[in-house]
Amino acid sequence: MAVPSLLLLCLNNIIGGKRMLPILKQMSPFLCKHIMQLVVDNKIMNKIGLENLIILIDSYANGVDLTVYKHIEDSHVLEFARKCKHLTQIDLSGCSQITDVSLVEIAQKCHSLKHLNISGCYHATDRAIIEVSRKCLGLQYVNFEGCSQFTDKGIIEMSKTCRGLKHINVGWCKQLTDKSIISIANYCPELVYLNVNLCYLLSDKAIEKMAKTCTNLQSLSAEVCSQLTDRSIAKLAQGCPSIQLVNFFQCDKLTDKSLVRLAQSCKNLQHVDVGVCLQMTDRSLLELAQGCQNLTYINLHGCNQITDRAIVELAERCKGLLELNLNGSSQFTDRAIVAIAQNCPSLQKLDISRCNNLTDRAILELVSKCRNIQKLMVRSCYQLTDESLAILAENCTNLEHVDLGWVHFLTDRTIVAFAESCKKLNNINLQMCRHITDVSITRLAECCTELKYVCVAGCKRVSDNALRKLGRVCPSVLH
Repeated sequence: MAVPSLLLLCLNNIIGGKRMLPILKQMSPFLCKHIMQLVVDNKIMNKIGLENLIILIDSYANGVDLTVYKHIEDSHVLEFARKCKHLTQIDLSGCSQITDVSLVEIAQKCHSLKHLNISGCYHATDRAIIEVSRKCLGLQYVNFEGCSQFTDKGIIEMSKTCRGLKHINVGWCKQLTDKSIISIANYCPELVYLNVNLCYLLSDKAIEKMAKTCTNLQSLSAEVCSQLTDRSIAKLAQGCPSIQLVNFFQCDKLTDKSLVRLAQSCKNLQHVDVGVCLQMTDRSLLELAQGCQNLTYINLHGCNQITDRAIVELAERCKGLLELNLNGSSQFTDRAIVAIAQNCPSLQKLDISRCNNLTDRAILELVSKCRNIQKLMVRSCYQLTDESLAILAENCTNLEHVDLGWVHFLTDRTIVAFAESCKKLNNINLQMCRHITDVSITRLAECCTELKYVCVAGCKRVSDNALRKLGRVCPSVLH
């Protein structure tokens, strides 16, 4: 349906910087609603000005995303809170200048708040979270990732008062201990999502309590929680059979026992990350393949004890795989990648960096079966050549992110093929591809309008003139 000309006129005037406050204040809620929808649909919130945005939100929206205003200050947020008291969702992620002053005002004015994201607001302290908890009792979603000043005091208070919480992200809140997670487990039985990444002080005690009381948990992310052992993961598998996502990246005390128990009890698992869990072997992966055939994501980065045998079994049973990370798993050969290609045609992202045994045969099989791949990482796969990668570029035209760093035999033939065929390309790493010349860089500049990052460090045959030309279309060029 065509947008009424009045809406377009108003929107164009707002974007053009004209003062629209008197007009907006007299508009009907119907018109404000449709202007706000245009703003959201066209992703132009950062162009309409804070004063205009306040009027639109106050007239229509129940939620506001202020992440486009990275330099927003407390004074702006105070204005929002005072005039938009009906808000149920507020996203201030990455707004690093915000302090407790803003958050306390939000708590005191926006009592209907259900969704609060202040990730990266590292000036926030327990004072803010305690005030929000006491005033916004209906909170269901909180994201405090990177709020490094938060301690057990604030999290415990929140869990006691906001008992309907379902989604909690306290990743990188490094001062938290078992006390916080145990309190969440005691008072928030409806929890379905918990992120405790890099909360180094957590132990088995916290996860065991969570498993006992939050039986509907569907997602647990615990990267680098290095005190966790197989004991707590066994309890998790027993108590939370509906869990779909587990992230234990670099939880280096975990062994096959953890994945075996999860595979046997949690048949709905879709996402498994055990990257840099160096004790994992074929046993755990074979059990996963047999028990969790709905897997769509698995990270085995650095799991050097896993072999072709387990990957072939995984591919044959988990045909819906979308993302697979085998980075640094040096035992794999072409056999593993051929099995993935033949059985997982929907594969979108594949990282086989530093898998030094792979040859062109593996890439050619991907080309013939996985045409929708969007991200491919082959860094330091020394045996790959133009014979496979140029053909990959010509046929897998949905590629957006490619890492070809340290693939020494590549020439301009492959890079020109990527430039001319992969119009969605936004990130390409060519580090130490020493045969690359200005021909490649020029074609990237001419053809790839979506480029955001290019690395040509160590490409000594690329001239400053070519780099300047590339720099005019790509915001980040590393050389």
